[in-house]
Amino acid sequence: MRRLAGASAAGDLRWISGYLSIKEPRSPCLWWHQDWWCWDHPISYRKAPVQIAVLCYLTDTAPDNGALRIVEGSHLNSFPIHAILPEAHGEAASGLAPGHPAMSDLREQTTIRVRAGDAVILDYRLLHGTHANNSDFRRDCILLSFTPSWRLLPEAIRSHLISHPALPGDGEAPSAEVRKFLPAYAGKRRDLRVNRDAPGEFKVGS
Repeated sequence: MRRLAGASAAGDLRWISGYLSIKEPRSPCLWWHQDWWCWDHPISYRKAPVQIAVLCYLTDTAPDNGALRIVEGSHLNSFPIHAILPEAHGEAASGLAPGHPAMSDLREQTTIRVRAGDAVILDYRLLHGTHANNSDFRRDCILLSFTPSWRLLPEAIRSHLISHPALPGDGEAPSAEVRKFLPAYAGKRRDLRVNRDAPGEFKVGS
């Protein structure tokens, strides 16, 4: 966790969620998208990341087996692709035709090749996707979500994230060591409107 805190310039690193990301053999590419869920809130346009994803790869990756592809800088400025992307994780995205721009390679993209055991940190606003997995083997990745600066987040964001279903619920008693990395919030819990549709044009400030 110390290495992660250093790499992400975290002042108050807290874990939010985790799950296994699987890229099945002979599966198509994953469309371009970003994972940020609160574009209605002004904090979306602050330079410092509100939420980060840590991708821990269990297998080597390359363009022929589902490697990650990103658009550098797309968490700070919009690119032309933003204006034509379907809502991230929405129903429309799952039915895209192979020739749709959201499924295609972009001139600005960078492919991230990793070895098993490597980890990649992404700002939740960063545009990313994957290459197709044209191999006969599954590509596995553990995806962990954190907030780098929990105590500095607006109350509205903390009041929403504290109810994430991946966090320990009533009756669960994590150890003291684990509790250090879990978010804590004493205020009233409330849900914000989830908006994963990034503006077609935006520029992040300081």
